[in-house]
Amino acid sequence: MLFAFLDYPEDAEQRIIGALGGIYSRAHGGKICVTDVTSSVLSVLVDVYQHIVVEDEEEVRVNFHFDYESDLLRLRCLRQREAQLTIDAKINKDLVLRVPCWAPRDSIELRADGRPAPLVWEGSFLRVDKQFLPQVHLTYDLPIQKQVEKASGMEFEITWRGDEIIGVCPNTGFYPFFPTASDCGQAELE
Repeated sequence: MLFAFLDYPEDAEQRIIGALGGIYSRAHGGKICVTDVTSSVLSVLVDVYQHIVVEDEEEVRVNFHFDYESDLLRLRCLRQREAQLTIDAKINKDLVLRVPCWAPRDSIELRADGRPAPLVWEGSFLRVDKQFLPQVHLTYDLPIQKQVEKASGMEFEITWRGDEIIGVCPNTGFYPFFPTASDCGQAELE
C-alpha cells in the first residue's frame, strides 16, 4: 500500500478548524480520508442551499439566515453583537421568516424600509405583508450559553453564541473541530 504525503500550507491547522470534509492525505482527526464523507456533506449542503428560500403561489418562505441571492430576493446576514438579516425583495409576495427558537423573543425587531414593522407570529415564523417590501431588516440577540456534554468518559464544556459553537473546554491541539473557549483553564488558575 502506498501513501502520498503532501506539502500543506503553513496555516493548514486554521483552515481545518470546523471543516466537514476534504480530500487530503492527512485527514481531520488523524483518520484516513474517506471521500464518501465529503460527498455526503456536499449533498447535505446542496439540499440546505436549495431550501434557504422556498416560494409557493402566495408567499416566499425564508428558512435559513445565510447570504443568498436569487430572482426572488437577496439575503444578507451579519452576526456581530446581534444577528442582522437584511432582505431585499424582488417580488410582490408576503415574506415568511423563520426565527431561531433560541433567539430571545424580547430582542426581536423587524423594520421595513427603516421603520418599525409589526411582529405577526405564525409559530416560529414572522409574516411580513408585501406592503412592507421591498427592504426588510430583522435583528435578534445572540445569547451566550454553556452546556456540558460527556463523550468517551470525559466532560466537555461547550460555549454557544446563538447556534454557533465559539469555544470548547478542554480542547485538543490535534486539529480541533472548534476553537478553545476563551475562559478555558482559568478556573484552575483561580
